[in-house]
Amino acid sequence: MSAALTALTERLRGARTDAFPADGVNVLAEGSYLRAETIEELSAPGSREVPPGMFDVLVAVGRGDLALGRLYEGHVNALGLIERLGTPDQKSWARGLAEEGGLLGVWGADDFARPGRIEGNVLRGRKTYASGASALSAAIIIVKDEEGDTHAFVLEAERLAGRFDPAWWRPLGMATTDSFAVEIDGIEVGGPDRLSGRNAYLAQPYFGGGAVRFVAVQLGGILAVWDAACSHLARTGREADPHQAARLGEMLAECEAAYGGVRTAYARLARAIAWTESEGVAEDALIADAARTLTVQAGSRVTDLAIRSVGCSGLMAGHDLERAVRDLTVYLRQPAPDAALVRAGSAAAQGSYRPVFDD
Repeated sequence: MSAALTALTERLRGARTDAFPADGVNVLAEGSYLRAETIEELSAPGSREVPPGMFDVLVAVGRGDLALGRLYEGHVNALGLIERLGTPDQKSWARGLAEEGGLLGVWGADDFARPGRIEGNVLRGRKTYASGASALSAAIIIVKDEEGDTHAFVLEAERLAGRFDPAWWRPLGMATTDSFAVEIDGIEVGGPDRLSGRNAYLAQPYFGGGAVRFVAVQLGGILAVWDAACSHLARTGREADPHQAARLGEMLAECEAAYGGVRTAYARLARAIAWTESEGVAEDALIADAARTLTVQAGSRVTDLAIRSVGCSGLMAGHDLERAVRDLTVYLRQPAPDAALVRAGSAAAQGSYRPVFDD
């Protein structure tokens, strides 16, 4: 990681509070990381072996503040979707919001009992896990029609005011993302709100391949657990103890393997998920499924080893490890992990996906 990104990680870590990471958002804005032009430049694909700069930025942000990393990944995703699917007016509007330091997000999760849907020109239902609900300037809201087709609408924050349920959001970790539930029932939408046609949001390999962005943020969260464990053991003079050193060695191996696997996946998918070009086929997204499995396994193992090494003091409120463990435990829980595992394994066995080691 470059000196600049190491400094960014430390600034974000120092800016953390127990509330929404407004200071961290300001740090990103000061560094121009929210601007569409910066994100587009950082996302430009290079070779199949070297990932674009956005990979390193997402890891650095997640390592400094995992909650902010989740918000930033949503902002990058939202701008990319609007750039790929939006009208010229929508693109200009979104770029203007980002230029002014505004955050955008994508709200796809539904209340199980009242899923988001579209009836005529009216939204119905309730969305959940609406990250950044207290502070976003705009959100892309995903709903389905009566035939099961998917639609995306872009709404400014003003049209969502008074519709949030903060009491719904009571997680173990990642609490500062303010991922509230939001009532969308009765919101009227029109042509200017619509983001492309039906099912365009789900187009592959962009949809599935885009998972490598949150996987990169997860990797940053894993490295934050590593940082907290190493710092504690060095501070207490226990890093040379043979048992502690052995656990550190195991954590190091997991971190190195996860870093290498996620970096490779990001490099291979960069062209498929770039804003201005989408070369590749649906099967390309399967490497993101494999990377998802890798971060869950590595994150779980590193967390267990770190807790065993530091002990109960690392689970006390205010300790860096306590926060890192809580946040990572929640953020590793992404939708449908078993389905991702089955897709990747089945496709590889059937020959429709060519693993990196056979490429």
